[in-house]
Amino acid sequence: MRTTTHQPGRTTSHYETSVVPVDEVRSVPAQRGRETSHSETPVGPVGWAAVAAEAGRQAGVLDLRELAELGVLPSTVRTWVQRGRLHPHHEGVYSIGHADISPRGRRLAAVKACGSGALLSHVSAAVLWELLNHDDLRRVHVTVLNRSGRRRPGIAIHRPRIFVPETDLAFVDGICVTSVARTLMDLAAVVDFAALRRAVRQAEYLGLIDRPTLLATAERMGKRRGARNLRLVAGAPRVRSDYERRFSKICDRACARAGVPLPVYNGTVNGVEVDCHWPTLRLIIEVDPAGTHDLAANLESDPRRDINHAIGLWRTHRVTGARIDLAPEELEEDLFRLLSALNVVAPETGPTDVS
Repeated sequence: MRTTTHQPGRTTSHYETSVVPVDEVRSVPAQRGRETSHSETPVGPVGWAAVAAEAGRQAGVLDLRELAELGVLPSTVRTWVQRGRLHPHHEGVYSIGHADISPRGRRLAAVKACGSGALLSHVSAAVLWELLNHDDLRRVHVTVLNRSGRRRPGIAIHRPRIFVPETDLAFVDGICVTSVARTLMDLAAVVDFAALRRAVRQAEYLGLIDRPTLLATAERMGKRRGARNLRLVAGAPRVRSDYERRFSKICDRACARAGVPLPVYNGTVNGVEVDCHWPTLRLIIEVDPAGTHDLAANLESDPRRDINHAIGLWRTHRVTGARIDLAPEELEEDLFRLLSALNVVAPETGPTDVS
């Protein structure tokens, strides 16, 4: 079961690690009065059982510093590697007892390999939060909060210009990870619109984020790559007249192609204002910019309005702001086909027509 904690102000986890160079590890002095050898056992009372127990709490993965803190000498590490007790996964990071580790272990190993101030991020964080179904464990995404370090095989390292620990950092299953809001922000830059929308819907379904937080996150992105998609998914309000202006141009072209008159914009049907309608075709199209028709009141009123229009023999179709933004050519083609079909056999005027 996933356990999640958030510790504001901290930039590293309780398993804070950094990769210790081999030369530095080799410089650790041996215990006085004791000669070291390849067959030596750990210094002090700590033995293999204690190492295995600690590894069991960390998905079977430990790094050199953690082993040293348990009293394991550098030469013992080398001996255990030769004997197959320790299995290297990244430089200075080992699985204990067996080479195969769980997906959680692979993600944790990547974070440990990048040292203190590292945390799981992007697609890898989205999977850990259960916002996406799977990722490619051959390439784990890790954000590091320092500008140093080098590339590591199997790890995609990200260095953000701005990172706010109070809002951007969390812990899931003992792994330091970007918060849900920050994960969605990073995700927007690396996945397509459909995948981002699925992740946002899943986050809302799981109760991990609310709409105000999502909107604030979208605004925080500024002009970063993916910001536009996140604002669309979040329902960031835009000037409604801008949607109507752009939709009217799309609609006018579709009307010209279909050979039908232009619609009435912002007219009244059945006592309510609609975005555009064709009296002769008895067709209504409502433009639903994200953030407007997602409101609870509109979620209740829009279906009732559509039913009232249907009783009066009006067809109602809705166009989202996302389609206007992302697929205007496809929208124009769909409108053309719809208008052409309705223009062939236009229904007779219904008894409740008050347009």
